[in-house]
Amino acid sequence: MAGRSTAARPRDLAAAMREANALRREGKLAAARKGYRRVLAIDRRHPEALNNGGIVAFQLGRADEALQLLGAAVALQPAEAEAHNNLALVLHAVGRAAEAAAGCRRALTLNPRLADAHFNLGNALLDLDQAAAAAAAYEQAASLRPEIASVHFQLGLARHAYGDVDGAIAALERAVELEATGGRALYGLGNALQAAERLDDAVDAYERALASEPELAEQVFGVGKPRHVHALLRRGDAAGALAACESFLEGHPGDSCALAHAAVVYSELGDSKSLARLHDFDRLVRPHRPRAPKPHRDIHAYNRALQAHIRAHPSLIVAPASFSVEGGHTTGELLVKPLGPMNAFQKIVREAVEDYIAALPDDPSHPFVARAPKRWRATVWAIIIGPDGHQVPHIHPSGWLSAVYYLQLPSTMSPPGGEDHGWIEFGRPYREVPFKVAPRTRRFQPEEGLMLMFPSYMFHGTTPYPGSEDRISISFDILPLA
Repeated sequence: MAGRSTAARPRDLAAAMREANALRREGKLAAARKGYRRVLAIDRRHPEALNNGGIVAFQLGRADEALQLLGAAVALQPAEAEAHNNLALVLHAVGRAAEAAAGCRRALTLNPRLADAHFNLGNALLDLDQAAAAAAAYEQAASLRPEIASVHFQLGLARHAYGDVDGAIAALERAVELEATGGRALYGLGNALQAAERLDDAVDAYERALASEPELAEQVFGVGKPRHVHALLRRGDAAGALAACESFLEGHPGDSCALAHAAVVYSELGDSKSLARLHDFDRLVRPHRPRAPKPHRDIHAYNRALQAHIRAHPSLIVAPASFSVEGGHTTGELLVKPLGPMNAFQKIVREAVEDYIAALPDDPSHPFVARAPKRWRATVWAIIIGPDGHQVPHIHPSGWLSAVYYLQLPSTMSPPGGEDHGWIEFGRPYREVPFKVAPRTRRFQPEEGLMLMFPSYMFHGTTPYPGSEDRISISFDILPLA
């Protein structure tokens, strides 16, 4: 880097900083980034350029660059609370919540009254499933910045997460007061009111939320959790729940989450014909038995290669509490290099999907059949279920078609005519969906080398099985492409 050898250099540096800061204030982030880089080309240890340049890089989606610059800012000024807080913000955004929490705590040791650090600490702790500690952090932020709606909103979410429903309602009501048009706060308030069994108030909050922020419907259906539909069902208003599903389906034909909930409503309303169309287990749940790819001598040998690949996969983790797996492990995406035996599995998936689509009934009025994609991509992951583990009922809201392929099964699974230990069951909703009428279900016996394919909107889960052996399977979703 150039040395400080001329009298003009400090003035040039100050002018460059003023220009970069002005560009940042005007929202011209790309130009501001270039300005901070010009400053750092002259003085790579300029603390303000490191800090502001890191923030701008983060705002532009350049997380690695932001971490590098903000890390340098912290190293240069370890006693600056703001620097630690800014670095923690980016660490949390890239999924490093534990490091983010530690950074926020360092910032608060230096400045206990830094409200943003309390808030960011709460966000990190909430992601670490430490809801009570997160609420305490948000309470500190609220005491310092009581006028900020987002602080009360997050406080409400944290209190709800650890069971303080009344406290959650109070915080979320305050968030709504501060931001009357905030749909997220209203929807969160609806969730808390529903938990308190104040169903009329909950439905009112949901209606106001969706009226003020209609795109919220896409978010809640998109993650498979339309709580407003659940509240209507809990209140006994099945017709209202159906109207909510149909309203969303008008703009999002074939949406898997909306169809899943529509099936529940049809059951509640006694509309067996409409239910049978969606839960057509005979025609829409189909088996596929792939041939062993070369050089494997048979499907069992290929399955053993897949098992070894899965057990050694770097993304294999204990299934988080938010997943459908209880008592097991799951991988991330398996269609990543090195593919190993998954390279052949891609071809198996393509053949199976093409066969499935070709065998669909000729029924263009069916919301699933009508959406059969001409172009699609697959996302693939694996699940290892251990002793006494199982999958709770769930759907795959982003998929059109889903499948499970069985690699290894425990010997304690029940044969036909037994108690169905370890079988897969379709049609039973997940635990948050209220219903009074017993659902129409069907169980299928898993077999090693069997692939079961089904619409992504069908609720499905597995029954527990005794013994200590693992059950290993690969799942995939088919995502339509435009």
